[in-house]
Amino acid sequence: MLKDLNKRMVEVGNGREVLDALEELKDTATVLLLDLNMPVMDGYAVIRRMAHDTDRYKKVKTIVISGTFYSNFLEKGLGEHINAYLEKQVVKEQLIHKLRECVTNF
Repeated sequence: MLKDLNKRMVEVGNGREVLDALEELKDTATVLLLDLNMPVMDGYAVIRRMAHDTDRYKKVKTIVISGTFYSNFLEKGLGEHINAYLEKQVVKEQLIHKLRECVTNF
């Protein structure tokens, strides 16, 4: 969906790899597209880790993309630690709009 944006993208397969990739990109403004259901470490754990060390992840804007309803997500107390939320099935135009909002706020 985003290949025609001609931006650098890093794809990983689980939450642990998310944190490893963010460590490598720590000095780079980064928009993280995060699923909540992942192996090894789920998206909730990733967000909790990022919330615990906000200074380390200050250059990261997070967009959660999930089939989980946003109200369920908010019940876990994590809403303040993300920048945007999109429910699956994602519409390309909505995703690009949220990406632009995040990039504008760097």
